[in-house]
Amino acid sequence: MDPFDIEAYKQKRDIEDTYIVNRFIQRRKKIEEDSASRTRKYFNRDHAAANQRLIDDYFANEPLYDDAMFRCRYQMQKHVFLRFVGDLSSSDNYFTQRVDATNKEGISPLTKCTTTM
Repeated sequence: MDPFDIEAYKQKRDIEDTYIVNRFIQRRKKIEEDSASRTRKYFNRDHAAANQRLIDDYFANEPLYDDAMFRCRYQMQKHVFLRFVGDLSSSDNYFTQRVDATNKEGISPLTKCTTTM
């Protein structure tokens, strides 16, 4: 029976440990490189300006489009539409205006309801 060579075992173990650590470092580096190429693209959608245009077009004191045009477009009178907006924003959290992840105001309830209609 051959005696167990403890020095050879330690040397082989050190080589295997070094291989495993190097392999881990290589895989980690590859994962970091891959994730860097998959960052999200940000599109600046100016929700505040869009909301202001909507108000200027239909809901201002002197709107760009009159009540007849509003009724033609939304198939209801303006006061009925505004009642929908009020009821939806008070009953469903989706139809409220919230702050997004970048700490900017999100889409207004009026815009959300307009889009839904």
